[in-house]
Amino acid sequence: MNKTIMDTVTGSRIDLSHPSSTDIDVKDISNALSRLCRFGGHCQRFYSVAQHALLVSTLVEALGRPDLALAALHHDSHEAYIGDMINPVKAFLSATGDSAFRQLGKSLDQCIFAAFQINLAATDVAVIKEADEWAFDIEVRELMAEPENILAGPSKVAPNGITIEVMSQTRARDLFIARHASLLR
Repeated sequence: MNKTIMDTVTGSRIDLSHPSSTDIDVKDISNALSRLCRFGGHCQRFYSVAQHALLVSTLVEALGRPDLALAALHHDSHEAYIGDMINPVKAFLSATGDSAFRQLGKSLDQCIFAAFQINLAATDVAVIKEADEWAFDIEVRELMAEPENILAGPSKVAPNGITIEVMSQTRARDLFIARHASLLR
């Protein structure tokens, strides 16, 4: 038995030591991300990684780059296969020199982006990172008990009409799939 192979909800098998874009399915991604809670579950109400991805995709459009909305939607899709790691753990692993987890995430990102024919320039990555940081700021302020302990500096306000709502796993999954499909067109 190969211990680096994982089974997905659709029945796909992903070899994490050699992932392939042919094994990537948006249904697996949306299902897993809609069940993963942001902030390691340490927020005031359930808020999924799928919802976060939808927010980042919307914020990229607000930054004037609708062409990056699909890439932004999938910026954390590797977490469908390896889980969501909170920032303090990422910082700890970076400080200790352990890059295997980061490399696995990059490898999965490459497969996912290849599967959905997403090509990014370095400047595109910077725009998505900006939207991701903006989303983090909004989420912390709306979801965490003591946001002032986490954030420094002025508040980044969400664009008109963007709110963080309580959403079921099923609704987050379905909205993620619908957004993915609409952006592929």
